[in-house]
Amino acid sequence: MYCIKYIKRQDSGWKQAKGCSGETSLNLSYEILEFLTDGMVSPGEQCGITFTIYKTDFIQAVSFIESQLPLFVSNSKTSKIVYNEDKEVQNIRKNIHTFFEDKERIDYTINLYYRKDVWGIERSGFFNDREKWVKSFESQRV
Repeated sequence: MYCIKYIKRQDSGWKQAKGCSGETSLNLSYEILEFLTDGMVSPGEQCGITFTIYKTDFIQAVSFIESQLPLFVSNSKTSKIVYNEDKEVQNIRKNIHTFFEDKERIDYTINLYYRKDVWGIERSGFFNDREKWVKSFESQRV
């Protein structure tokens, strides 16, 4: 079985139209949460979930972003347009290689928190000084 999470506009730092968005978590449907936890997490609880992520997936994603330029990159306060010649995409490629080092795949753990009002995947470190990583490569991984 597999589940698909369709990304919404607020979930992405890259947009086709100008607009600010500071979203740093990814809310999940009950169906996806049930798939990930097999019903073993109760309201108000959290647990770590580890995914294997592949370097080539991120390289292909950046290539797709490049094919769609110009796009707007945004955070909670600003939105700026990125063109082909901007260093924004080059920096993401560099950060991918730095993050994966010489590995083609790594295990990546996130914190899954069952909020009482909604389900949400909160990236590890979400509650701890999130401004340090919000603009980095990590904010593109979820």
